[in-house]
Amino acid sequence: MPRRVFKPEQIINKLREAEVLLSQGVTVGESSRKLGVTEQTYYRWRREYGGMRVDQAKRLQELEKENTRLKRLVADITAPTPSGTPLTPVTPTSTWIHLREAVILLFIGISLLIALLWVKRPG
Repeated sequence: MPRRVFKPEQIINKLREAEVLLSQGVTVGESSRKLGVTEQTYYRWRREYGGMRVDQAKRLQELEKENTRLKRLVADITAPTPSGTPLTPVTPTSTWIHLREAVILLFIGISLLIALLWVKRPG
């Protein structure tokens, strides 16, 4: 039987249904069967998503994706190059220097744009 993947919104809704069933006196086993999941899945979902709202679950999923992306970036940076030597990591000082230069260039570009718009302004 293929494994079904539930979205966080669906999981939270199923946990709410389970809470209603449990408050009516139904056992955890019976309520999980009515939801179509195992008891182990129910407990795992409750540990992971218990007390969470749908918007919080969506934000959690976004953060997990971002974290995965950042981990890949770090792995790419620290991976050895074809010559066998790892790339040198960027130091905080060099990062600040590049950031400062980028901000200065941005302000210069904005200033030039404003000056051009001001000159071409009718009237």
